[in-house]
Amino acid sequence: YLNFGRENAGLIITPGVGATTVRALRLTTANDTVGRYPTQYELYGTNEPITSLENSAGTDDNWTLISNGELNLPGDPTIVNDQRNVEGPIIEFANSTAYTSYKILFPDNKGPDNGAGVNSIQFSEIELFVPEPGTAGLLLGAGMLALARRRRRA
Repeated sequence: YLNFGRENAGLIITPGVGATTVRALRLTTANDTVGRYPTQYELYGTNEPITSLENSAGTDDNWTLISNGELNLPGDPTIVNDQRNVEGPIIEFANSTAYTSYKILFPDNKGPDNGAGVNSIQFSEIELFVPEPGTAGLLLGAGMLALARRRRRA
């Protein structure tokens, strides 16, 4: 992903499976200038049809803020070829609402804010994580089984 819009650059993602409940995200660094890596994010969700035009600011739609914060992608802008194509940390957040589309914005990059090498936001991958179906039930079931075993022994 490379966007020369720089500050507040972003994208809209509409999962093909329909409504999902995203509870974490992760970015992977790109193969170019470290100064382009985003340092902040804002993740929004909507269940309405996307009406914003392609390559627009995406402001024609009603969005709900899910999470925002700092991104600590590896890489030092002062070191040439530093930390390219490396997964960043998984950022978890509370969210119990399923959305049909997500918008993620990147308010700033590592910089510095001069020169052609940092005139954009760039990363190679973004992952949105949803809980696996039935995971909570499996964990709860395992916990109840352990409790039942303890009770029998007592």
